[in-house]
Amino acid sequence: MADTLENILMTSNKAGMMAYMAEHPGEIETVIRLALTDRKPHARRAATLVWSCIAEDDERVRPFMNEII
Repeated sequence: MADTLENILMTSNKAGMMAYMAEHPGEIETVIRLALTDRKPHARRAATLVWSCIAEDDERVRPFMNEII
């Protein structure tokens, strides 16, 4: 699934990435992990996608707070 996600990140616009996440909500952890890497431009696009998919105080982000901060 990671190859598909990376392809979506590189070939889709924001609406396409959001549609993918709506269809695959379980991929949020993978997107967060990718956002925390130094793999450019994947990490930047993943971070943008995470920001667009989460709510304030989203529980799905809590396990990654130490890495984020």
